Amino acid sequence: MTWGALWRRLRGSPAPAANAVRAAEPAPPASGPETSPELPRLHLLRTDTGDHGTFGVLTACGPGGPYACQSAEPPWRDNRRNLSAIPPGRYRCVWHRSPRYGWVYWVQEVPGRDGILLHAGNLAGDREQGLKTHTEGCLLPGAYRGLLEGQRAVLASRVALGRLVEALGGAAAPEIRLTVEEGYR
Repeated sequence: MTWGALWRRLRGSPAPAANAVRAAEPAPPASGPETSPELPRLHLLRTDTGDHGTFGVLTACGPGGPYACQSAEPPWRDNRRNLSAIPPGRYRCVWHRSPRYGWVYWVQEVPGRDGILLHAGNLAGDREQGLKTHTEGCLLPGAYRGLLEGQRAVLASRVALGRLVEALGGAAAPEIRLTVEEGYR
């Protein structure tokens, strides 16, 4: 997927070739959380996975403008609580005060899981393989990728999280939509 196609998708704009087809479709309901055009969106495109974690690109489209950064999550381990990345899909996220991480977005309605946050951290390795991790299933943003203590990581995570929250609206946007896709299969 090109950046232009991803941007059109996040903005809710049809692709240029799809204009005629889209006009013939019935219009969606005028309101509701799934169709609200003003609801900020976050898109995670996973690009690769392994024992060091699942890595991808997070793209935000919200009142603070567009922003893109890197992401890290644990490797896919069959959606096991505290050990696995979340399944691909669409999720509602709410602005939430975490006792450990402060104000963050909390990913809701993840099948078989709870407590999935978007918070700062660098490492997302498989603990069962002896690797270090800063997450128990949560999403970690980073300004760029690199190595930390010999392990693949996202770096400058607090900076990326701050810019991501600013783009999405933070407290001014108490609810956002997250779409998770796998681009490596």
